[in-house]
Amino acid sequence: HWDQISKLAKLVLLFGAMWTAYGLSAYFFRRGDRPSFAVAMLLLGVILNTQRTWGRAALPAPARERW
Repeated sequence: HWDQISKLAKLVLLFGAMWTAYGLSAYFFRRGDRPSFAVAMLLLGVILNTQRTWGRAALPAPARERW
């Protein structure tokens, strides 16, 4: 459960996933043989960045109750 994970572990998990997606995107853009996968990884990185910034886990407890 997300609430049972420490804040540091959440941060490491989200940053790691985000930068892995960006790295895979750059790798496949350079190779040029799978441009659709590169775009998908870029989109995944953006989604993970948005989750890190505006996601439910970033809201204080009273705001989470309203969701």
